Amino acid sequence: AEAQTNSDGSKEFPFDNIMSALEQINVGDTIYLEPGEHHSPGSRGINLDPQPYPEFYVHGSTGDPKDVVLHAQNESRHFELNGNNTGDGAILKAGFKNITFTEGRASANQSGSTGGGSFKIGYNVKVTFDNCIFYRNVSESDEGWAGGGAIFLESVTEANFTHCVFRENRVEDGHRGGAVFIHDNQEDGSNALHLFDHCKFISNGIEKSNADNQEHLSGAALAVSGSVIIQNSVIDSNYINHNYGGQGEIVSVRGGAVTIHYGGDGDLSSWNNIPYSIFSSNIVSNTRIRVTGEVNGGSISASSKIKIENNLIINNSVLSDINQNGWDFRGGIYLSYHSDPPYPPQTFINNTVAYNRMETSSVSYAQTPGLLVSHNNDTDQDLPVIGNNIIYYNDGDG
Repeated sequence: AEAQTNSDGSKEFPFDNIMSALEQINVGDTIYLEPGEHHSPGSRGINLDPQPYPEFYVHGSTGDPKDVVLHAQNESRHFELNGNNTGDGAILKAGFKNITFTEGRASANQSGSTGGGSFKIGYNVKVTFDNCIFYRNVSESDEGWAGGGAIFLESVTEANFTHCVFRENRVEDGHRGGAVFIHDNQEDGSNALHLFDHCKFISNGIEKSNADNQEHLSGAALAVSGSVIIQNSVIDSNYINHNYGGQGEIVSVRGGAVTIHYGGDGDLSSWNNIPYSIFSSNIVSNTRIRVTGEVNGGSISASSKIKIENNLIINNSVLSDINQNGWDFRGGIYLSYHSDPPYPPQTFINNTVAYNRMETSSVSYAQTPGLLVSHNNDTDQDLPVIGNNIIYYNDGDG
């Protein structure tokens, strides 16, 4: 709504932007946004911490996220939320509902930090998103984390996304998470378990131009270093594309649509304190991967403690027309391990994997366009549990 003289935040006299409302509300209050497009500087580029904003909620007033649009005009991301990582460790709690977030942009030049074109969310934050749309947001640059076209979660305490749509978000010249990138440091004891339930990830991607160094890209829809539940969701028509101009270094892929890995660099002595990631009752379809280097997991790659159950993985493809020097393609779905034993507990049960394709015209090998499991056969410990799957007509021919 337009600003009013003597605005008091009522429906009749609304504040003119979100920041003005935040400066007036009490802890735990909800800000309701009127229908229309909100694009003033006070409704984008908002950076918040627990002092003085320990808990707040922002809801669209109609219940339909298409009615209430936060438009960042490619000038900045919409929000950056951070709890207190030192001192009292204060937690920031926030919730967003029934809102469309569009044309947010994160780059070193514009936002001062990379990752998270719409939201960058950090330490000691608990956040919920319900019935929200993230549309055409961009993370640009290969500096820093360089991931999360819409969302970047870094050591977040808890993040829940329900009934959200991620459409046409992208990472430009970055590395991971066309829509969402999550990084938790599980070496430090983080046991966060984030949730995506009844969400849609449509036509998100990673675009990479000529590379000066060898690059490894991952997760056209989601790239997770940590633990996550992804369930009852549709992951369709996401892509990773190397815009190869005939020069530069090789670009490879690990996990075309989704990658879920251990969030840390060091070895583990036990997986007991790491939560199971759950990938259940999802559809992963029409992923398209086109790069110059190797591909490990054309649609999904997992090297963490995970249960993959009751999914349909269909019509995903890895193209070979720009493959250089005969790099290999391995696994439409690729289950592997973090490093040395102990190996992560993994299950792959009741899934249908069909009509996935790996081209072989210029590749040394296209190994198993269905399911490929990498495990040390010299030990019987921690073997993956695989059963009752339909793996049908996955094509490794040109």
